[in-house]
Amino acid sequence: LTAPVFLMVSGAVHIFANKRDENGNLPNQTMYKRFKMSFLLLVIGYLLAYPSVKIYELYTQPMHVWTDFFKVNILHIFAVSLFLLTLLYKITKNDKQLGFASLSIAIVITALSPTVLAINWDNYIHIGLANYLSYQYGSIFSIFPYSAYLFYGVTLGLILKNVEIPKRRDFLMKYGAYIGICLTILMYPLYYKLTIFYSGFMFKSNPAFTLMNVGLVLLFIAISSFLYKFLSKFESIFSLFSKRAIVIYVIHLTILYGMPVMPSFQYLFGNSLDLFNSFIAVWIVIMMTLLLTYAFDVSVKKQKYVTLYKYSFTAYILYLLFV
Repeated sequence: LTAPVFLMVSGAVHIFANKRDENGNLPNQTMYKRFKMSFLLLVIGYLLAYPSVKIYELYTQPMHVWTDFFKVNILHIFAVSLFLLTLLYKITKNDKQLGFASLSIAIVITALSPTVLAINWDNYIHIGLANYLSYQYGSIFSIFPYSAYLFYGVTLGLILKNVEIPKRRDFLMKYGAYIGICLTILMYPLYYKLTIFYSGFMFKSNPAFTLMNVGLVLLFIAISSFLYKFLSKFESIFSLFSKRAIVIYVIHLTILYGMPVMPSFQYLFGNSLDLFNSFIAVWIVIMMTLLLTYAFDVSVKKQKYVTLYKYSFTAYILYLLFV
């Protein structure tokens, strides 16, 4: 449920982050930021799978190296979905149009997922693009059906926007739980019955599976809203780490899988830990990730370190490519 929660919440959040001008348009500066973020997420997604070769060695790499490089993860899907959402803001002129278009897109993606995922896209387009439309080549996520979650989230955000601010938490608790439970209970038997048609990786294309996940996300949001009543005093901590969600994602993957010049948990302990030591390792990864994220946040707030990070990152990329 990690990806559906992330995408749906992201879709809802963008309703409040994107503010139209008096003509119903998204300001050019906001559009630029969203497109820039989409590009940056794509770059990070591919750098995380960097094959650890120099530019002059690229043509000599075996096919399996490129197969791994072109696999699509959640950063790629979020980047594409954010790009499409920004275009949708450009096309629509008000929230009503945006809500209708977003819900329609989400339903269409959900309905077409079985058809799209059944096509052998490698016969028609480059594998780098085919991975966005299929799981056959090793991708963990694809546009179908995962982009639908972001557009379902946009619909949720628009509904929430029309609720008075003091009543929003109670609204999420009440209707999130009610609709979430009903949707999950209705979709689970259908999902189970349809599994005979959606075996293997195709189970993700099952429309009932997607809608069941939407129900579970709504239930998760309702439970989170309830718990917030008791945890509101930690709001500053939640806010800090939520604003650095991408940083957390990159850091935890780096700790788990390493970089070309740095070993990782997988390299040091891959498939060798028993259950108890795996549990300890999980908490070590979590604590290291949160501490490094906090250190990053503190240093970035000091403007002089922002330039340092940019130059350091550029130098590191150049090192990987040429040294």
